[in-house]
Amino acid sequence: MKFLNKIFLLVIVCSTSPLPQNSTDLVYVDSEGRMRWTSNKEEAYFFGVNYSTPFAFSYRALKNKGISHKEVIDMDVKQFKRLGLNAYRIHVWDREVSDRDGNLINNEHIELLDYLIHKLIENDIYIILTPIAWWGTGWPEPDVETTGFSTFYSKIESTTKPEVLKAHVNYLRQFVNHVNSYTGKSYKDEDFIIAFEIFNEPNLSRSKDSVTSYINSTVKALREEEITKPIFFNISENNNKEQWEGVASSNIDGISFQWYPTGLVKYSELNGNYFPNVLSYPLPDFTDDIKNKAKMVYEFDAADIGKSNMYPLMAHSFKDAGMQWATMFCYDPTPLAQYNSEYSTHYLNLLYTPQKALSFLISAKLFNGKGNSKKLIDNTSVKMGNVLVDYETELSVLNTKEKFYYSNTNDILPVDSKQLKHIAGYGDSKLAEYYGRGTYFLDKIDEGLWRLEVFPDAVWLKDPFGKNGLDEPVAKLIWKSHRMKILLPDLKSDFKVYSSDDKSFSAA
Repeated sequence: MKFLNKIFLLVIVCSTSPLPQNSTDLVYVDSEGRMRWTSNKEEAYFFGVNYSTPFAFSYRALKNKGISHKEVIDMDVKQFKRLGLNAYRIHVWDREVSDRDGNLINNEHIELLDYLIHKLIENDIYIILTPIAWWGTGWPEPDVETTGFSTFYSKIESTTKPEVLKAHVNYLRQFVNHVNSYTGKSYKDEDFIIAFEIFNEPNLSRSKDSVTSYINSTVKALREEEITKPIFFNISENNNKEQWEGVASSNIDGISFQWYPTGLVKYSELNGNYFPNVLSYPLPDFTDDIKNKAKMVYEFDAADIGKSNMYPLMAHSFKDAGMQWATMFCYDPTPLAQYNSEYSTHYLNLLYTPQKALSFLISAKLFNGKGNSKKLIDNTSVKMGNVLVDYETELSVLNTKEKFYYSNTNDILPVDSKQLKHIAGYGDSKLAEYYGRGTYFLDKIDEGLWRLEVFPDAVWLKDPFGKNGLDEPVAKLIWKSHRMKILLPDLKSDFKVYSSDDKSFSAA
């Protein structure tokens, strides 16, 4: 596969608490279930993605195509940074990195996870790891043979059989003590790994006491390894009253939720106004015991929707429900994004889904920012503080004194164009006219000095949410010159343009 190691880059020069006891963790959970920064006691918010290049299908697909996993990680993590993300979460495919007894196998999957963590830290992106996934590694292909402990037991047996608990405890202890070969720190001591989530989508017994016993046994094992970071437990797969009570009464610090309000795996794009599906996130009311637990959304998406106006509504609804962490599932590795074959019901990549990516950028700013007001203009348009989403124009906009981001052509006036420092867009606006089909970013470097990054055209060749494979692309990047007019107030007629190559955002 040929890499187009190039991006159009232009520079325009204008002429004119007391600390938690025994803990130095970056984040802690207070008595009311709020995650707070240890340094200043302010509430902490995190918005980002799941991303699976070290494991399962992505790992195999890249290897089979002869593409360097590390080069892909370098490329994609820079895209996360460009999109303003500060959160990464993944469920580790334990079947690929363990044996039947729960011993950790320090293989290429773990080495790549080490490398990914290293690159995330370099880009100030915080991490929550989920050591146990249970799932096989094949999807969307048939499962491949694995040796890990989850291979030999059903999911319900994983939380109810004593011999499986023994393997879980053994594995969890070894996992958190694994020393990253790039950072030199164990996972438990890595500052930017701010928490652990024990089990991805466990199947739980209908016995409250059995649920609590399993969770407390795994939490105890982690605490005995001197982990003081918050520990989360998942309650998404079967969440009846007894299971809720069992989870909520355990010794965990937080509960992890998911949200797929448009369903999953339709194998075609959904059309129509789905705003009503995401205007509020429904929290169960089985027990008051969850009130003092931190809340995170480990996975979410407006699946099978290609438009660029759903993510900000979801971000607002999460925050309104008390969530402090939200990570979309699942960001496409760039060389594979042209196929959207890993999870075809999901599709997000800065290069191949430019408008959705800009909407995701806006969502990150909304979720991580202050204020949480919401006003329904009508059933097709919603205003949330300085963010507007509109169904009819397929538009998301963030409009502040310093930032103006938009996912589609619009005629909205910036709050104050003279104070702007960051612009990101697709199509035309009051600040730029552009005839391409990719994103562009304008960042103020200094007075009279702006950096412009222009990404290639992204063209969808067919419905990207179908039954896809690696033999036929659903999207294509086109490197083509387009006319562009910049309408910044300090851009005079005698400006100069400098061109430079930058391999940071190379694409396949």
